[in-house]
Amino acid sequence: FNVRFASPLSDGGRAFYNYFLVDSMVTEGRKIYKIRFHPKRLTAPVLDGEVNIDSASYALQSASARMPKGVNVNWIRHLMLDNENRPADKGRWFRVRDRVSAEFSVSTADSSKLTSFIGTREVVYTDVRIGEPIPAEVIRMDNNVVIGDQGPESSKDEAFWESVRPYRLSDKEKGIY
Repeated sequence: FNVRFASPLSDGGRAFYNYFLVDSMVTEGRKIYKIRFHPKRLTAPVLDGEVNIDSASYALQSASARMPKGVNVNWIRHLMLDNENRPADKGRWFRVRDRVSAEFSVSTADSSKLTSFIGTREVVYTDVRIGEPIPAEVIRMDNNVVIGDQGPESSKDEAFWESVRPYRLSDKEKGIY
């Protein structure tokens, strides 16, 4: 969106946010701190939400944030970010799920009317292996990684995608082509 949001986890985050320790809980045998953050002012692109921090490693376990009303970012009316991380191997944390949802509104030729649409992107990471050699079937082309030489994804049928997708699509997602 060509706009840089002030991160609540950055070194300068205290200049933009107020923080509140809401709770400490044990999840999957790990003590987690739930911290809420709220913007001090709406004059800069900021977020409002909460983070869950692992007490032993201070790693980000999960985050949920949204753009508060009153923040003016180009054509974005609503923005929501969700992130989930889990320990992988040797104490390193790795992203498990990343979801971004935004509502965009643009004016038409008749400036009294707005056209809006919603965009959503969700990425789920499974079978994470760190420090292992890259398999021979992985081909590198112009900084993109292509797995195998099986042709374009559009040639795959729906049964293939159902078998390799790590989660079930919602009815709404199934209706999107």
